[in-house]
Amino acid sequence: MGNLLVDQATASDGRVVDRARAWCSMIGVPYYRFNPQMSVDIAMDEKIDEPLVNMMWEVKAYMHANRRKVIEMINHMK
Repeated sequence: MGNLLVDQATASDGRVVDRARAWCSMIGVPYYRFNPQMSVDIAMDEKIDEPLVNMMWEVKAYMHANRRKVIEMINHMK
């Protein structure tokens, strides 16, 4: 049961995300979800530097590629 809860809470796509997007659309609220797909699975308690550095690099590259969406979200928050 615990694994199912974690999977649903951290889902990057699927029904949970579709419902959140639809609900926001219904009430007129912009929906942004920044969730890069990692090249490898990384444990929540990872302590080895190499996978952590690779993860940070992938996230930085993802956010750079989506910088227009980030700027758009920032402008909505102002």
